[in-house]
Amino acid sequence: MSLVLPIPAGINNLLITENDLGRGFSLDENGGNAKKSEVFICKNGQIKSTFAKIDSNNLTLIRDNESLKSALDVGGELSLSYGLISGKVMGNYIDTNISSNERMTFLYTRRIVDKIVELDYYAKPSQDISKVTSIDSLRTEYGLFYISKIEYGAILDLKITLESSNKDTMNQIKGELNGSISIGALSLSVKAHLDKEEGESSSELKVTSSVLVGGCKPIKKTDVQNLEDAMNVINTFEVDPDRLVPVRMEILPIPARATPLLSLDPITLNHYKNKLSSVGSFYWEFQQMILQLGAYNQLILPLLGDEDLSIYIRSLYSKVAEQITSLKKTQDSLINFIQNSLKNILDLEIPCTEATISEIKENAQQMIGSTFTETDKGIWIGPTVNKNPTYKGIYKYKDGSKYKGLCLDGKRHGKGLLIYRNGNIDQIKTIDGNWEEDEVSFPSIVTYQEGKVEEILDPKSIVIWRERLKKKRVSNSVEFRNNSTSEEFIFKYIVKVDLIDDESFKNFFKQALLSLDDRKRYFFMLMGMTGTGKTTMIEFFLNILTGQVNDPQPLRAAELEGKGIGQSKTKGVCRYEIEYYSSNTWMFGITLVDTPGFADSRDMDNDRQHIKSILSTVGKLERLDSVSYVETGALTRKTLEPLGVLHNVFSILPSDAFGCVSTIITFCGSANQASGVREVLNQMLYGIEDKHAIFMDNPWSQHLKNKFKEIYEANEEDTSGSLPGVDNTKELQKRMEAKTTIVQDFFIDRIRSKTSFKPEGMKVLNDLKEEILEKLKGLALTVCRLDTVTRLLSGIPDNIESYINKLKSISMDNWLKDREFALIDNKPKCKIMGTQPWIENDRVLEVYNSIKNRALDAIKETEEYDNEGQKLNKKYSEQLSEFGKLKTKFKDLSVLGDMHIILHLKRDTYLLRQARGTNRASIKNILYELDLFITALEGDESKFEKQLGLEKTRLNKKSNELLALLNC
Repeated sequence: MSLVLPIPAGINNLLITENDLGRGFSLDENGGNAKKSEVFICKNGQIKSTFAKIDSNNLTLIRDNESLKSALDVGGELSLSYGLISGKVMGNYIDTNISSNERMTFLYTRRIVDKIVELDYYAKPSQDISKVTSIDSLRTEYGLFYISKIEYGAILDLKITLESSNKDTMNQIKGELNGSISIGALSLSVKAHLDKEEGESSSELKVTSSVLVGGCKPIKKTDVQNLEDAMNVINTFEVDPDRLVPVRMEILPIPARATPLLSLDPITLNHYKNKLSSVGSFYWEFQQMILQLGAYNQLILPLLGDEDLSIYIRSLYSKVAEQITSLKKTQDSLINFIQNSLKNILDLEIPCTEATISEIKENAQQMIGSTFTETDKGIWIGPTVNKNPTYKGIYKYKDGSKYKGLCLDGKRHGKGLLIYRNGNIDQIKTIDGNWEEDEVSFPSIVTYQEGKVEEILDPKSIVIWRERLKKKRVSNSVEFRNNSTSEEFIFKYIVKVDLIDDESFKNFFKQALLSLDDRKRYFFMLMGMTGTGKTTMIEFFLNILTGQVNDPQPLRAAELEGKGIGQSKTKGVCRYEIEYYSSNTWMFGITLVDTPGFADSRDMDNDRQHIKSILSTVGKLERLDSVSYVETGALTRKTLEPLGVLHNVFSILPSDAFGCVSTIITFCGSANQASGVREVLNQMLYGIEDKHAIFMDNPWSQHLKNKFKEIYEANEEDTSGSLPGVDNTKELQKRMEAKTTIVQDFFIDRIRSKTSFKPEGMKVLNDLKEEILEKLKGLALTVCRLDTVTRLLSGIPDNIESYINKLKSISMDNWLKDREFALIDNKPKCKIMGTQPWIENDRVLEVYNSIKNRALDAIKETEEYDNEGQKLNKKYSEQLSEFGKLKTKFKDLSVLGDMHIILHLKRDTYLLRQARGTNRASIKNILYELDLFITALEGDESKFEKQLGLEKTRLNKKSNELLALLNC
């Protein structure tokens, strides 16, 4: 397969002549060294000459390096040779900005072929080539190709550059060309725009051009100044047969008939060619980068002497020079690679890859500003040093604002114009003037959106302006919205991160944003006993999470709080939704869920309502990421109320929620005290001691700005540690700032734990708990009735025994005789007088028969109670089995689901309240019911069965004895 090598206009480094036909050619050698020894004997009879007129032209918009490559007709393996022989010529086409919104560069190429000389394919090989003994020697002396054809004619390369500060003009010209670019269409479009601008004080459209020619008749004017001159050059360009220059040459691989060394298998040869092609393409890319960077450094070199600009240029010039040196080293490594032995070229990897080149190319372009650079602030169009905006350019920020001017180390520094986005918090339209480290300096002019203009002329005015702006920003940094409904309390805080200057908060925001990953919201719930300071801690958290610690504010809903001692300060579940915005874009959110305190002094049954309220709220959340149990530093031993609350809380938490549990210890000033609390809690709930915990004596609880503190002090004498009439704000402020880092680290740790659970599990558990209690009621009723039946059955044998004794003490005959009756014909009869007939009288046996009947009724009653007992015992067995399954399920699913402990704790709590004299009458009924529950819960399935069996045995014995007497 032949390869066509274009020869650049205006230069012939290869010194190609007709005598070079048949000579060897190397793609990896420079200039004249590319031509090698004779491969084929070139005689006149073996050279074919033709004089076909071939005229080709092309106009290309140079958008990037690839389009330039295409315009010069260079690709693959030829890229290397072209890069080696034509660096100077390429420099004529390379510009630091090839094409942009303000510049368009076109390359017009024309080639007229007048004469073609071609070596006959069957020319005889030279004798010397057959004597070469190794492939590497062959490459050195002959190369792997030979020159088979040379085309002579005339060459014209014309570069046309259009520049305009009016982007609309450039876009109109692009639109008019409409993808079909020709020199005629370009000329008409440019002329129309120039005519349109004629008469104006200054033309917005500028046209520059340069020309390279060869092999043509003399052109009167090659010093091209405008498009008209360029068109004259094109129109007068004509081939001169006496001045022909090489236009292109064709090279072919040396065939195997010339030397047996080239009898390589096609796969190996193709692999070798592919590697040469890649190296050639890479070399071309590096060559263009070197030329662009060199041209840029020449452009900025004079600025090193500028007193105002040298601060920007020094590092930029140095970095560009370093990059050029690095690129040349990489080029040398490519040349060294292809000058290896054929075996090494096939075996070794090319020193760089396409991905590496793409990265280096992007860095080089960003360095000189020919492409944009994306930073954490936005898009920078201009030069960079280590990807930091440097020198002049345009910065398009993420928040919609735009800066035109000087930058240093990535920050606005020097003269520049900042155009604010519409609707910005500061209500500023533009700031035009000096900048220092991204901050406004002086002199500067601030224009506000309403039209007001303010001048900043000296250090004093800049300090005043900055302080006024800072106060305005802080006051606007958090926006509060009450989104509560009749069913739930929801309070939303819109945090405008960019307005908060607190470095601690900024660091927390950044860490939280990175730690959330794909989660865009973090759900955090606090639960605990009344009086632990849970809600006050929430408000401290709110000040920290919204960046207000330096100027803390009352942020919780104080109007929803109770005021009595021992009463939960939170009447209902409150959701505090914190929404973080940066650059006018929502970044993520944190939701705090504050729950009512358990063990409220108003009514123990409130806990049940609290749980329903909590479940109703969290059931609407997609998940819960953290549950913090709040306890005070006063907990020193395992007491009843804290234990009951802990069981209440953790009985409705599913087992997978335990990984999300943490502990907050309030009113606690030392690690030893906190450690003691955790040990006690671990006795109540094993494993909680290992969970993450923080402790503190919350400084916000004593702060003068704490609204709830004011309410509390108005009702109580206790001032919670603050001295009446003493403003302790400054001292407390220092403590708040010291505790802020602890809280921020706590939240970051919780977020990074990446644990969560579905709130639906809490409702499932509570429903199961309610079902168990409902089943327990039915079970208790069954136990109560069974106990009654068993008791009744146990009394019947004694009753039967009394009838047996009565029946044994007297017979029917004696009964009648005592009453002067006789049994005649089985009927009781008597005589009034001796001679009178017998008179029948059944009533005499009524009392006797009643004893017999009552005895028979006792036997019948025995059977009825026995039947009822058997049925109840069966029901009890079934209920106990069903209840046992539910109880086991509850224990397995919940963190702390032992119904025995829950009921005993509840019973003990009511006993304590009864002892205190609280609602004794109602508590007595509750305790009776709880005792029944506990009896049923601890019931033995065989207990009643055994008892019923024993009673039945006794009854059967007595009944049989009675029946025997009755049948006598």
